[in-house]
Amino acid sequence: MFSLALLTVAVVMALLLTVADAAVVPPQPEIACLDQTWTFDNQDFRQYFNLTCEETNVAFVDGMLRLTMTEECFSPTLQYKYENLYYARTEVEFKASTKMGTATAFMRGWPEHSELDFEHTNLKEPTKIQSMYFVHGKRVNGETEAGFHSVSGKPLGTEFHKYAIDYTPQKVQWQVDGKGVRDLLKEDGKEYPEDAWSLRFNIWNGGLKNADWAGKTDWNDGPHEVYLKSITIQSYCDQKPPQSAEAAALKQIPPTGTVANPPQAAA
Repeated sequence: MFSLALLTVAVVMALLLTVADAAVVPPQPEIACLDQTWTFDNQDFRQYFNLTCEETNVAFVDGMLRLTMTEECFSPTLQYKYENLYYARTEVEFKASTKMGTATAFMRGWPEHSELDFEHTNLKEPTKIQSMYFVHGKRVNGETEAGFHSVSGKPLGTEFHKYAIDYTPQKVQWQVDGKGVRDLLKEDGKEYPEDAWSLRFNIWNGGLKNADWAGKTDWNDGPHEVYLKSITIQSYCDQKPPQSAEAAALKQIPPTGTVANPPQAAA
């Protein structure tokens, strides 16, 4: 009888813990409808974002998120963790890495599907931010090189700026400090990214396979780090994604784990 009572108590406690855990993450709508900015002087961002390599490569410093690239973790990443982020204006405020071999990246989508990105390296024009896009994993429309955009004339590893990707069914605009620097219009008849759904920010080892673009990584010249002040999502709630079976399959986001070096796209 005593053992049965203990078993009953254990079952009840397990159920209560399960209910409590389930209450931490509220049900997510089919389409995210967000108009919110997250900073890193609190932990509110965790409701919507995951971090990789957090125990070893992530720190919170003066209200900012610091990601540090190491030989053990080549691409610490902040990633939106649900599968319901579609058309939106997304913005990050960051100070890029200053080290050769590092790439600081802000991305919508995945390289094997569609991707929109801002990236920065220090080998080629460290005072400029680079923009690029891919459709089904390929560069298209004759766009074989990244766009290079002037910001302030100073190296982007020395000061903070805001970088935004404004993504709608008809237009993509890359913005720096609130001003458009590049447009992609679907009406121009170009191949258009239809499924750039996820959202990621990271620093990654561009020098590993792309030293001619990012420079050679020198692990003795560290730390290789980037600082993020804030991240903003302004959803276009009324803009529904394509409903084709292909689009439904492509929107699936690989789970965020602690993989040291997930696949990245070179700019």
